[in-house]
Amino acid sequence: MLKGRRTKVVILIITGLLILSVSNILLYKLREKSDEQENYPDRFNSNLLMASLWTSNSITGVSYEDFDPFNMECSTFNNLDLEINRKITISLIVLIGTSVGVQLFDLIKNEHQKKVQRKGVASNSILLDLSIEESQVLALVEEFLNKNRVCYKPDLVSFIKNRNFQEDNGLNHNGIKHILDSLTAKHMIAEGSKITRNTILSNLNRSSIYEEIKNNPGMYLNKLSKYLGLSIFLTNWHLNILLRFNMIRKQEFNNQIAYFDSELPSENDYILQVISRVKCSELIEYLKLNSKGCTKSHIAKTLRMHHTTVNKYLEILIDGQLVNLRILDKKNLYCLNTEKLDKLNCLH
Repeated sequence: MLKGRRTKVVILIITGLLILSVSNILLYKLREKSDEQENYPDRFNSNLLMASLWTSNSITGVSYEDFDPFNMECSTFNNLDLEINRKITISLIVLIGTSVGVQLFDLIKNEHQKKVQRKGVASNSILLDLSIEESQVLALVEEFLNKNRVCYKPDLVSFIKNRNFQEDNGLNHNGIKHILDSLTAKHMIAEGSKITRNTILSNLNRSSIYEEIKNNPGMYLNKLSKYLGLSIFLTNWHLNILLRFNMIRKQEFNNQIAYFDSELPSENDYILQVISRVKCSELIEYLKLNSKGCTKSHIAKTLRMHHTTVNKYLEILIDGQLVNLRILDKKNLYCLNTEKLDKLNCLH
């Protein structure tokens, strides 16, 4: 990459120098013609000067209309020659300098991005307990995927061997295959996919789906699709990719599949998918505002919820120790166990 960029910079400089040389030759010829005309006034050809000024107009910003070639003295032309030459030189220096500056800035930016990417790979290596060899192979896999649509193990092995990785690390053909198998088992890469664990969240829709599941574990496909404004097909496609790389996991409840962050303990899956439901979450939010407790009938009336639905969710929340029941003046009051709820929220 650096070699290609440097070649472009050199080409720009050489092109600029050629333009500068041609312009100086042209002005030199005009000057010779002017000197010749000084000795032979009758042979002065104003068309040549007009054409030259017209050619240099776009570069220097000097218009031929500002000059009268028939009344121009030789000294005036010489001054014009120096002025045009100076403007051409300044313009070309600015052009070349700007081009070189842009190219150098691009080089610095790319190098910075590579350093950030390498730091990201290193951090992921620590989090996923990758060895140094696995981190290096993962970086080479990502380099391969930048130039190819998908990755297959034979192609990856050949690419890594051609990068002298084998000799530098003392690994043979089978050793490289073993590392690739290890990265696959750790869900860092997937056979036939262009995505790696480091790039899986670069897609905006996929990232939104993952963040929603992470913040609200136990969500269903239909709710995710509706909340994010995505089609069922697209949402399901991104969910399958997240599942393939073990970013999320799924659990079935009452013939419906709920999705959870893979790092979340599975022991609370049931209660988490219950409180993720709209009506249950509304009930919990209402209990938060009424810390002294509420009766079933009061909750049903205020939230315009059926008594059976209120009773079902309260029983589940009581079993999960998220709601406490206390009796006051022969009335059953339901209070939210905020301490237990906060601990549950801290888990995700």
